[in-house]
Amino acid sequence: MHFEPEELNTEVLAQLLAAAPLRELARMAQLVAQARDSNSHGTTFVSWRDEAVAAATNWSDEVSRQLRQHRTVPERALLLTAAMTSGATAESVQRATHLLLEVLQYPQDDMPRLAQADLGEQLEGLSVVREDDGRVRFPRLAYDNAVRRHFWENFPDLRPAFRDWVGRCVELPGLRAGDRVRLVLRFAEEALSAGRPDDLCELIEKWTRPSAVGRLRAEAAAALELGLSHDQHGSRFRSRVYSWVTATRIAPDLARVVTDVCQQVMAVTHPEQAMVRLRHLALRQDSSESTAGAARAALLELVRSNGRLYSRLVQRLVQQRRSTGPAADLLLAMLEPGGLRITPPWPEVSLAWRAVMLTKPRTAWTPVVRRWLAAIARQRAGERVLSALLLATSGDRALLNHLYVTSCDWADLSPDDMSAGTRVGRVERARIADRFCRDIDLLQGVGEVPSGSGTQGTREGP
Repeated sequence: MHFEPEELNTEVLAQLLAAAPLRELARMAQLVAQARDSNSHGTTFVSWRDEAVAAATNWSDEVSRQLRQHRTVPERALLLTAAMTSGATAESVQRATHLLLEVLQYPQDDMPRLAQADLGEQLEGLSVVREDDGRVRFPRLAYDNAVRRHFWENFPDLRPAFRDWVGRCVELPGLRAGDRVRLVLRFAEEALSAGRPDDLCELIEKWTRPSAVGRLRAEAAAALELGLSHDQHGSRFRSRVYSWVTATRIAPDLARVVTDVCQQVMAVTHPEQAMVRLRHLALRQDSSESTAGAARAALLELVRSNGRLYSRLVQRLVQQRRSTGPAADLLLAMLEPGGLRITPPWPEVSLAWRAVMLTKPRTAWTPVVRRWLAAIARQRAGERVLSALLLATSGDRALLNHLYVTSCDWADLSPDDMSAGTRVGRVERARIADRFCRDIDLLQGVGEVPSGSGTQGTREGP
C-alpha cells in the first residue's frame, strides 16, 4: 500500500505512533487495509486512513445513539445478530435472531407474521445492508465491531446468555464454515476482552462432545487457538488444556483438537508445555489408536527438531518404562533415524536404547539398529551411534552378542532384502559391520578379531 509520509501526520495517528501498543497499531493498519479492500471508501490512502480512524475512535457514541433509537428487544436482537454474523446470508441472520430471542426467553409476538415488517425493512431500519448476493454487512467500516463491544460492555448480565446462544448458533443450517468460524472468533474476542475465558472453554467442551460427532471440531480449535494466543488469558488456557489431558476421561474430539492446537500454536510459543500435554495424550491407555497415534505423531515431530525437548522427553519416558508399554513404544519411535532434524543428545540416546533393550523384544528394536547402520554407511549419521549402542548394553554379554550377530547379518543381506531407502553397497556394509564388531570385541576384552561380512564361523558372537 503506497502512501506519502506526510499522509500519516494527523493528530490521532501521531498519538497512536507515540504511545499505543503494537497491537493497536496493527489494528489500525488492518482497518486501513479493510477500507481499501471494501471498494466502498474511496480510492486514495487518505480516504482509507480517515475511514479507519473514524472506525477506531468514533463508532462507540454512534452505537449508543442507535440503541437509544431502537429499544425493542427484536430490533436489538437483530442488530447484535447482524454484528456477530456479518457476512452471512440474510436468511441465516434471521434464523440466528430467532434463536437469540429464544435463548433470552422473549415471548413470541402474537401479531401475524405477514403484518410485521419484513426482513429487508428491519435491516434497513438498523442501517444494515443486504448485498446482491444476499449477504448482510454494515456499510460503515468496523461498525459491527463497535456494536459487539457495546453489547458485551453494557449488558454484562446477558453474557452467559450470549455464550449459550453462540454455542447453539454454530449448528444452525445455512451458516457456512467461514460464517461459523467468524462467529466463534468474534465471540472469543468479546468474551476474552470481558474477562470471561471460561465461557470459551465451556463451548470448546460442548463442541467436542461425542454427541457433536466431530462436526464442530474446527470451531473448537479456532476458539482454543485464540485463547492460547491471548496476552492476558493464554496461561489460563494452557492450564485448562493440562487439566483436560490429565483427566480420567477425555472426549476423542477434544483430544484431537488439543493435539492440533498444541502442535500448531502452543509449540511455537511454549514448546515444553506443548510437549508435556502431547505426552499425556500419546500415553493415555483409554484413547483410541487413532487419537493416541495423532498425539504421538505430533509429539515426535516436535522433539525431533529440538535437542532440549528430546532430552527432557527421554528422561521422562525412561522413568515410566517399567509401568507402561506405550512409553517404551514411544522411546523406540524416538530412536528411529528417519525424521531427525537434529543431532540427537547422545547421553539420552543411550538411555533410550537401554530402556528399549530391557523392555521390548529384540525383534522390535533390531530393525532400528539396522537402519542406523545403513544411515552410517550412507553418511547420514556419524559413527557415534555405535558408541551409544554399546553404552546402552552396560556390558550385558547377551545384548552385545545380539548386536554382533545383527551387524554381521546386515552386512550379508542381499540388496533385494533391503528397502529402497536403506540400500547400501556390500563394501560399505562390510566396513561398518567390521568396525562395530571390533568395538564389541574390544568391549569384552577379546581384542583384535577379524569380523564382518566374512565371519561366517562366528555367527554366535564373540
